[in-house]
Amino acid sequence: MTQSVTPPGASPATPPVASLHRPARLDYLRGCLKSIPSGMENHPSDNICDYLQPFFENAIEKEATAYIFGELRRDVKKISQIHMNQGSVGQFENENAAGQDGGVLLQYPDGHWEALFIAFHEQGARTNADGQSIGGRNLGSIVEYCEENLIIGIHDEYPSVGITTLLYPDYRYRAFYPDGVPVCYLAISNIAKREVVDLAGWEISSSESPEVYTIGDVQLLPGGDRSSFAISPAWCRGHSGTIYLRNRENEVVDLVHYYRDWKRKSGKLHYFGRNRDWTPR
Repeated sequence: MTQSVTPPGASPATPPVASLHRPARLDYLRGCLKSIPSGMENHPSDNICDYLQPFFENAIEKEATAYIFGELRRDVKKISQIHMNQGSVGQFENENAAGQDGGVLLQYPDGHWEALFIAFHEQGARTNADGQSIGGRNLGSIVEYCEENLIIGIHDEYPSVGITTLLYPDYRYRAFYPDGVPVCYLAISNIAKREVVDLAGWEISSSESPEVYTIGDVQLLPGGDRSSFAISPAWCRGHSGTIYLRNRENEVVDLVHYYRDWKRKSGKLHYFGRNRDWTPR
């Protein structure tokens, strides 16, 4: 995911326009992506829903206009194939074509754009005019795998209640924040608990700040329920740091490590990787 495809302060770009003679198209390998190796490969257990939800919630809150590229399924009134659709081998090889990649472009009121581009690790990084892979390395072998993603939680397992995302503030939208002061939003999810989790009295803290955030009357329902909490950007001012979640007994339930370099590579949203299929031993 790119943070912005139009520099802040630039003149508003013209929205993509389709016509019967020349439909609007996306092609990851021919114009969309400037540097594929700078992309991020998520951990195999990542849940993409936890990643997409804050991305689109932010767009809805700021009333962005969405342009969705994919395959329109009129029978079920849905758009599918919202990902790279070339360079596949084997089972999905017959779906390859150039200029038909799926994705989402978001046009914000201030004129800047954000984009969501998704591809599968095994898809080829080079294709011919028909979108067929022409050999060589696949995407999974050339994008940068973020080793820090492996440093998650306090045990070898994933926590049943934990921190899932961190959304850095957007200083261009001060009016959207309480009292006009930009804040970070930290999401905590009921990842695997099969009962309601009462977070009242739990605490959030950071290695970069002496402040402690005490959670009020918040309950997380079973099945992945989540809640976001506003924290100061000062909590994440360092090159790297750790955010802790403690229960009422002051036990560390979860911790996540963040790295400022992630923001440069993948935008304002940090997804820490959580697997809802995790179950206690």
